[in-house]
Amino acid sequence: MIPSEQLRHLAELYNGFANPLDPFDPRAEECEAAFSGMLDDLHATHAPSFFGADFRRVAIRQCREWLRKNAP
Repeated sequence: MIPSEQLRHLAELYNGFANPLDPFDPRAEECEAAFSGMLDDLHATHAPSFFGADFRRVAIRQCREWLRKNAP
């Protein structure tokens, strides 16, 4: 559903706010805002007929799978 290069970037943003070393780091909020913006763009481009909340769940699942397979 999401092209691999975009999924990599989306997963890195997701990881930046879902798993921060310091939850009060301002970068976590920046990552969350960037993730939401990118997710909205991807939804509009690749799956506009898909319900937004469902698209978000699928995208987060894909991010988690990407991180599990590609994290050091």
